[in-house]
Amino acid sequence: MQCNHYQPTAYTKQKCPLVSQPIDMGVLEHVMIDSQLAWYSQYNYLNPRQKQFSAGWLKRYRVQKKDFPDYWFLSHQVFKTGWDEDKSQQSDKMFTEMFIGCFSFPLAWLWIGSAWIGFLASIIGGDAFWEFFFYPPIVCGIFTWLNIRVKESNLRYYKRDKWNGQGFFRETGKVVTQFGEFDFTDFDPVIERNMMANGTCNFNLEMRYRYREQYKFSLPIYGAGSNIRDAHAAWDMLLRFMDIEEPLPDIPELEPFRHLDPTTVEYDQTGKRGRPDNYWHDLYAANDESTFWDYLHDMEGRKKNNPLIQMESDFCAMIRGNKEPVPPYIPEHIYEQRKREFYEMQAAYEAEQQQAE
Repeated sequence: MQCNHYQPTAYTKQKCPLVSQPIDMGVLEHVMIDSQLAWYSQYNYLNPRQKQFSAGWLKRYRVQKKDFPDYWFLSHQVFKTGWDEDKSQQSDKMFTEMFIGCFSFPLAWLWIGSAWIGFLASIIGGDAFWEFFFYPPIVCGIFTWLNIRVKESNLRYYKRDKWNGQGFFRETGKVVTQFGEFDFTDFDPVIERNMMANGTCNFNLEMRYRYREQYKFSLPIYGAGSNIRDAHAAWDMLLRFMDIEEPLPDIPELEPFRHLDPTTVEYDQTGKRGRPDNYWHDLYAANDESTFWDYLHDMEGRKKNNPLIQMESDFCAMIRGNKEPVPPYIPEHIYEQRKREFYEMQAAYEAEQQQAE
């Protein structure tokens, strides 16, 4: 594949709306929408936590890289939003998966343990049934192998979902929806709040079509869970993805496409990225999936020797605003520029104070 060229309609920070117009909401929408985010042209260079640290990314990449960009939700060309059930692929058999999973490890230890208890009971009874000792581990081993193959098959083909052509297109600055094609700036970013049964809230970033007298619809962008700051970071990521003057966001999902985007190619060749070309791939390859999974989903995993511990801790502090973003999470030249601006502002303030005295 060759680098594509941008269209005149592509989005740049110069096209950023100067003022975010308040959206017209009904009573129900006031309950559902937590806040309206503002458009801005000064980026924070932070991505959502789940896009920075994804436990199964490397496995999905290795399995699906031959099918780019058909089954990959994000590429250098489009941020895909619309997915439909892929009926061309055979549907998954839930009962079959559950049956195979019941006889696979680790649940298989339940059946093996029961069989071995029966074997010990038969020895005590004077008539040993050696079948209870040998056959269960063999059968469970076969079912475990089948379970792995079924999961890899599901992962490979995304059998339940297929992209329907809707999404945010970087090269054209257009948004394709079920109602037609619109400009990126025709939408307002909002954070939708979903109340859970336990009293907590889940926050979702959505792009709401501004001209409600024509069409009333919203496009889901990112599910942030209970972390509203993650939704803010997702908005920053989407802005930079659509801005052709900015390189692609530095997340694992987009690393395989960096060499296909002209702005990103120029950016990386000048050394501004501050990371090796295969940074995310090598980081994941050096640590197996279980290491990442244990850390992200198991408190015991935080006690293990894991490179994500300090990385994610610092990154979450940046998202919460408790720590200034520093390289490599923001570009080196942006960090130096911000530092100079801070010192200049501080010097001007001190000079003003001295003049006042």
